[in-house]
Amino acid sequence: MTGTLRPIVLGLALATLVGVLGLPDFAFTDYDTEALPAATALAEGRLGLFLELAPAYGGSFVLRAPFGWAANLLGGGELALFRAYALPALLAALALGGVLFVRLRDRHPRAAVAALVLAVAHPLTFGALQFGHPEELLGAVLCCGAVLAAAAGRPRLAGLLLGAAVANKPWALIAGVPVLALLATWRLRGIAAAVGAVVVVAVLLPFLLTGGRAVSEARALATASGALFHPWQLFWFLGDPATALASAPPGARGAPRWIDRWSHPMVAASGLGLGLLWAATRNRIAGGRREDAALVLALALLTRCLLDTWNVSYYAVPFVLVLLTWECGLLRRPPILSSVVAVAMMVSFNALKGASPDVSALAYLAWALPLWCWLAAKLAAPLAVGRCERRARSLVEQQLPSLTARLRLTADADGAVVLPTSPET
Repeated sequence: MTGTLRPIVLGLALATLVGVLGLPDFAFTDYDTEALPAATALAEGRLGLFLELAPAYGGSFVLRAPFGWAANLLGGGELALFRAYALPALLAALALGGVLFVRLRDRHPRAAVAALVLAVAHPLTFGALQFGHPEELLGAVLCCGAVLAAAAGRPRLAGLLLGAAVANKPWALIAGVPVLALLATWRLRGIAAAVGAVVVVAVLLPFLLTGGRAVSEARALATASGALFHPWQLFWFLGDPATALASAPPGARGAPRWIDRWSHPMVAASGLGLGLLWAATRNRIAGGRREDAALVLALALLTRCLLDTWNVSYYAVPFVLVLLTWECGLLRRPPILSSVVAVAMMVSFNALKGASPDVSALAYLAWALPLWCWLAAKLAAPLAVGRCERRARSLVEQQLPSLTARLRLTADADGAVVLPTSPET
């Protein structure tokens, strides 16, 4: 019992800490400027007004409506409502961390704790909450849940979670092909797709019938990226300083017209295209596995970050959680890659916050592009990448024998394999 109680207490403590630090106030957040009137109307039961005022991600508020109703019934004010709408995202992250912990604890007890910590209190989670976008965290966890359910051969649950993710925020459409590919037969895929479609229609149809702000915003976002042009993306050095926003910091750039028009369509097309390309070729890839579908989703989400000119820290939350789920939930390895990516994210978005935009862009691309290439290579040629990984491990053992011995002692003591021996373990 003690062994079960400790991770539960740790997870609850972490979720509470993230909530306290990430939700101090909603003033000047996107929730304040985009969603407050609609969120208040929904909590008060004024559904018609909510459907008219809801932002493009209004479906997420439908999924989280019970928490808003509860806050309103208890007499909570605007701040209580803001926190109530964020609570399901925190609980979802806690549930994901618990699942990953259970999957790892027998083989790698200490790594299981690390997976729990990363799932619940990943550094990027604070950004999602502080920007007023807990739905990004919720959508990420729903996609991870769909991946795990599909891998376990549970099509109805996978479809339910996938449909909820798409209804929560449209970017989750790129999870469709990888999740369905994890199911073993076309019959199971059909069941999951049908369940997911029912959920999406049930949540989003009222918005389509009303034709309010959510529909017009979604249409606008699908065809243009707007004036925002942040340095953590692939097109930064093609930007023009002369067209930067007047309120932007020194060294800022503005988006060229063609990038403004094609950035978001490229995100959607590349996400779906990667999934379809892998699904069409996976039977001809030597050493490929069905679990690689989760890696396809991680690659598609990283591609989203690279191609979206709006990219900020919380955009990467789905990528890092899907990567963590692939590494710990499906392969049942310690979260080595996920931890390295977490450190890289912290450096790019936090440690270099005061640097010039050009330096921020270079620092981001310096690790994001090689990571993209490595993930793509691992999907296209897993055997060759595996041989390279083994050579790298051998080189580390030769150059750092004392460190390697210490890591092996740690592995012998707690069962955690710090350096995997092959891509299949």
